[in-house]
Amino acid sequence: ASFYSRNGENSYTQPFYYQNSNNKSSSWSISPNFGYFIRENQILGIGFLATHHDSQSEGSYQTLKNNYHNKYNLYGGQTLYRKYFLLAPKFYIATEGNINFQTGKSSTTYNDFNNDTLSTIRVDKSNLIKAQLGGKAIIVYFISPKFSTELSLGGINIDYNRQRGTTNQFNTSDQSENINDIKSSEFSFSSSFFFNNISLGFQFYFQ
Repeated sequence: ASFYSRNGENSYTQPFYYQNSNNKSSSWSISPNFGYFIRENQILGIGFLATHHDSQSEGSYQTLKNNYHNKYNLYGGQTLYRKYFLLAPKFYIATEGNINFQTGKSSTTYNDFNNDTLSTIRVDKSNLIKAQLGGKAIIVYFISPKFSTELSLGGINIDYNRQRGTTNQFNTSDQSENINDIKSSEFSFSSSFFFNNISLGFQFYFQ
């Protein structure tokens, strides 16, 4: 099983002319998995994934103010293959390939103010699908023959993200409302390293 938690990262950027910007965010993910040794140093496994993200941002410029709040929860599963290589007694480096799939819901709210009066409200609600093909390297330390801790050294990922939903914008000045569809699909490539993506985990082994 593995767990990560990250704070301070925000995917939303205030307009460049906004001052006194205040950004905060938090996210966590858990991924318990179960594997079977198909050979002495090779594991084939399956697992469960759960991800939570919450970010907020506030900014101001003269008489204008803006705040933003995004939240999503994702659930899914994964398959993985891992191979161990001995470095020193009780220390191993492992290479792992995995295929992940997650789905869930996202909600985003934007509020614009002018002279402390709410002028625009925008609410986005959508369904998310995320799929990933990835590979990573891991340092594994066996505390005992049946228990180990591990530290991810990072890796590379190919991601597919799809979003479907609606955006609803309401203008208080003229009481007008605009509703539009949200449709997006994209593939991306990413890499992560120890310094910007710390991931700790542990494993139980049964014989």
